[in-house]
Amino acid sequence: MASLAPRAPYLALAHRDYRRLIASQLLSLTGSQMQVVAINWHVYLLTKSPLALGFVGLTRVVPLVAFSLWGGVVADRYDRRRVMIGTQIAMTAVAVATLLLSRSRACTIKLPRGRESGTANVTPPKPPLLST
Repeated sequence: MASLAPRAPYLALAHRDYRRLIASQLLSLTGSQMQVVAINWHVYLLTKSPLALGFVGLTRVVPLVAFSLWGGVVADRYDRRRVMIGTQIAMTAVAVATLLLSRSRACTIKLPRGRESGTANVTPPKPPLLST
C-alpha cells in the first residue's frame, strides 16, 4: 500500500537540468508574451483597427493548427534538444527581424505570421521532456 507521507513539493528543483529547463522556459515565454503585446500594439498604432488585431490573432492560430501534427512528427523523429534549440533560434531571428523592420519604418503587417511557425514546432517536445 502506498505511503500517505507528504511529499516535498519542490523536489524536482533539486536537479540542475530541470532548474535550467524551467528558467529557460520562463525566459522564453516571457519574451514571447512581450513580443505578442508589442506586435498587437504596433499593428493597432499602424491601422487603428480592431479588425486588424483580430487578423493578427488569426495569423497566430492558423500556423499552430497547421503545423501541430508536423511538429509532433519532428519531435518524435529528431533529437528534442536540437529541435528546441532550432526553434528558439528561429523565434529569436523573427523577433530581431521584427525589431529591425519596426526601427526602419519599413514594417508591414505580414511579418507576425512567421513567428508562430517556430512556436508550433516548440510546443510538442515540451511534455515528453518533462515526463521523462
